[in-house]
Amino acid sequence: MVPKKYYVQFLINWDHLNEEEEEENGGECSRTNDFADVEKICRHLNIELNSVNFVKEYWNEVLMYVIGLVNWGVLSTKHGKMVFNTNETVPKTVVVSRSHAGKVQELVNTALKGQYTVEPAGGSGYKTLRLINSTAEYYIHSTAIKKWDLCAGDAIIRAAGGALIDLEGESMDYNSKLPVLNKKGLFMARTDVYSSSMKIKDYLKI
Repeated sequence: MVPKKYYVQFLINWDHLNEEEEEENGGECSRTNDFADVEKICRHLNIELNSVNFVKEYWNEVLMYVIGLVNWGVLSTKHGKMVFNTNETVPKTVVVSRSHAGKVQELVNTALKGQYTVEPAGGSGYKTLRLINSTAEYYIHSTAIKKWDLCAGDAIIRAAGGALIDLEGESMDYNSKLPVLNKKGLFMARTDVYSSSMKIKDYLKI
């Protein structure tokens, strides 16, 4: 039997300028260091290592679309640009953190008169996608949460036509000079986020 040949492809999608800026701001995701680690492992295991540079493709064909600099919206590889159908029937489901549910169940029972099902789910990104694919109507979080767990979902839901706000009705502020911990909870909706949040506003101090 001919032995299998293994090799490793190291994909580069972040250029040196972005890496230097990130390191200046205290970041630890250096691709130079990552490559050195991979190179050391491959050398130890006697595995061929190749690197492929996708910086241009990543920025122009992926990231720019996601953050809306080229085309405002959410793109599906299968269906193209995704647009919410306001006439679509969406399950009366509220997705909530599986590990930090807080008092969301009690809030939903009181403010929404028990008409909604609360479903625990892992990851703020996954919960955002539940709204994107129309399998949930709201995402509510009542305890503290780091802003870096919210920024990607915030960008995606806004690009799709929805929005994310805190439980005081304000948009998230990602200014680097502000605390990274958001203590005001969050409310995300596919459409009409502000009017939808009014349904629970008077019940937040339960």
